[in-house]
Amino acid sequence: MLTPGDNVNVDFKEETVRLRISYVYPEDEGVYTCIAHNDLGIARTSACLIVD
Repeated sequence: MLTPGDNVNVDFKEETVRLRISYVYPEDEGVYTCIAHNDLGIARTSACLIVD
């Protein structure tokens, strides 16, 4: 689980949330999943990060 800190920033603007990782390393590669939930249900999306 990622938490906001020196290298990780989470921005909220209206209905959009943005995850920003300032510096990435090969060990950061992988699938990142965002899960949001409220009284109406759950939504999730995933993205694959490739460090080249």
